[in-house]
Amino acid sequence: MAVLRSDIPLRVIEKDFPSGAASGLEALIKGGRLRDRKKALAILGCLRGIRTAVIARCLQMSRRTVGRYFNRFANGGLDALLPAKAAKPKDDPERGQFLFSLLHSPPSAHGINRTSWRMDDLHRIMAESGQRTSKKRIRTLIKTAGFKWRKAKVVLTSNDPEYHTKVGAIKQILSNLKWGHQTNPFEPEKG
Repeated sequence: MAVLRSDIPLRVIEKDFPSGAASGLEALIKGGRLRDRKKALAILGCLRGIRTAVIARCLQMSRRTVGRYFNRFANGGLDALLPAKAAKPKDDPERGQFLFSLLHSPPSAHGINRTSWRMDDLHRIMAESGQRTSKKRIRTLIKTAGFKWRKAKVVLTSNDPEYHTKVGAIKQILSNLKWGHQTNPFEPEKG
């Protein structure tokens, strides 16, 4: 516990382990993620001779996990204990160009019966075209380019070839109506 409360945990660790075997764990204890701090504390507990069951109960993990962490550390040191960091995806200009060519084409050109793109559709079409990328990356590319996702406006429309003619006729009728002060089409006439 002194390791967790100390401002200088390395000195506390080196007092117990003068050989320097555990000095690499100091950075994990002081500033690592919770999982990494637990790994480091489990290793220190094992090196100190604390029973695996006690370590597991204190750190809320299984005895098997404590043993696995210690074996990794014993066989490969600190590097074997920590997962390798995933490489950040490179900005592939070809991927961005393909994404924007998709966005500028109608979904119907890709066999999708919609008038606007959805993220699921973009993700699927990009994967099918060999441009695999995550939905998060697609959002980032779109945002970086200065675009935003917006909900489509709901507009009344029809497949009727005479639709515009009919709407024009209705507009003409409505514009010819007189809505004066004397007459209200919803009240019966007096008289």
